[in-house]
Amino acid sequence: MGRSKEYARDEVLEAATQVFWEKGYQGTSVGDLVEGTGLHRRSMYEEFSDVSGPQFKGCLLVKSAIEQGLLNVDARQKLHSFLAASDNAFYKCLDAAQQEGEIPQNSDCRTLAKYLMCFLEDLMMMGQTNPSKNELELVVGTVLLTVKG
Repeated sequence: MGRSKEYARDEVLEAATQVFWEKGYQGTSVGDLVEGTGLHRRSMYEEFSDVSGPQFKGCLLVKSAIEQGLLNVDARQKLHSFLAASDNAFYKCLDAAQQEGEIPQNSDCRTLAKYLMCFLEDLMMMGQTNPSKNELELVVGTVLLTVKG
């Protein structure tokens, strides 16, 4: 009869996520994960042969973008596809808002979409420095005023 698990899976995942946030995807070794989670290597491999999940973690995206020279071709292509899709989603929303008269007709929606992508990526990096909720709300408010013209 096998031994029962002596750890909570969610707590281990949270600890592993913290390690990835601190070191980035490419900078994190299995040894870092073992140390950060407190699991033995064997337990980690048995429990998490594929450490993936449906939740989006922006900081991992940003760190991957920063370290893209270290990514393999497939991962780099997925990163670029995701960023392009996000940029296009911003554009479509801005274009619709422009058609509804919510932003000025002379606004360049493609440039505004790029602006919002830069803002979003920067906001995700800011989240790692633990700014106050008030600081973030002020920054977001300023960006919204800029977009509305």
